[in-house]
Amino acid sequence: MEIKRERNYSIELLRVIAMIGIVLLHTQMKTGWLQQRSVGHVGWLGSWGIHACCMVSVNLYVLITGYFMPGSTRSTGKVFSLWKSAVVWGVLILGLALFLDAGAISPKDLIRAFLPISTRQYWFLTVYVALYLLSPYLDQLLGGLTKKQYQGLLSILICLFSLFPSLVPWGGEDGVYGINGLGGTNIAWFCVLYAVAGYLRRFAQIEKLRRYRIWSLAIYVVSILGMLAFQFCMELVQNRIGSGGSYGTWFLNYSSILNLTATLGLFVFFLTMELRLTDKTKKTLMFFSQGAFGVYLIHENPKMRPILWGFVQKIDEQYLAGVNYTCKILLVAVGIFVVFCFLENCRKKISGHFLHSRVVALAKKTDSFLYPGESMKNEGV
Repeated sequence: MEIKRERNYSIELLRVIAMIGIVLLHTQMKTGWLQQRSVGHVGWLGSWGIHACCMVSVNLYVLITGYFMPGSTRSTGKVFSLWKSAVVWGVLILGLALFLDAGAISPKDLIRAFLPISTRQYWFLTVYVALYLLSPYLDQLLGGLTKKQYQGLLSILICLFSLFPSLVPWGGEDGVYGINGLGGTNIAWFCVLYAVAGYLRRFAQIEKLRRYRIWSLAIYVVSILGMLAFQFCMELVQNRIGSGGSYGTWFLNYSSILNLTATLGLFVFFLTMELRLTDKTKKTLMFFSQGAFGVYLIHENPKMRPILWGFVQKIDEQYLAGVNYTCKILLVAVGIFVVFCFLENCRKKISGHFLHSRVVALAKKTDSFLYPGESMKNEGV
């Protein structure tokens, strides 16, 4: 049965902040700015401080899904909608690359543009779609648990997929491996976050959580400081012994226990926030919230990366060289978010109803097979 809830604008604000955080992470990593400061200097603290604060961004997106999706309509029409958005941007960006002469277009590029989910062109989109398709069955499984059973399940999941890999990691070239693979970029970790959010939704009362708002914010801050302190210590060790590799990011990955506690702290803080906004402010907030995922699809497109980050480097050399680092990084990330958000909302107006009727018909047939017995309506595509 579909449950209608009043829109939580504090969560919409958190969604916007989370996407800006993702852009901040990519801005520092893709430009190489994150690694350009010596450990112990103020610049190092600023760059790694931003990095640690933004590490919660991906987890937040999954927690928001896990908290608000159960009880709502699910349909493969949503998957087709996400696929269509990714394909439109993939094709447009290939055209832009050709126009700018930014490298040759190979058959592989075309395949990835038209099959962005199955080719994992965007790892988050691929794993998110898998979670979305599984979510009705996860709801059935989790909904049958008592509170104590749910607590037992979460204890096992968090120990196996977060705590143990954080305490005894296995380092690879790209990050810390655990039972769930590389740093939480997989369906196993997304299911863990979905289960955590489901527990909060079922058993945590908002009014009671509001009593601990300051504590939830403190948990976020302490967890971030813990990640930052560990990174500082590991870099000192690496500088002294000349090795260490990915162990320097021991806690700076999506599934680390400190990142999990930081994510939960910030999520609860915003969940219990009461925003009083004017109608105009609500409209503006929804404009950016609804366009946020498009920002990810544009700036993380493989063909867009060299174009975007090459442009950012030129802007930095010509206009931002003398600007304070923290101000510079925020200016660049927010600028990218705002511009691409406008582009995504334009795309929705132009291509939003393209193949609408055919996709709805296909979604109905697919839903009847995947989710038999469920009265699921097709979402807007």
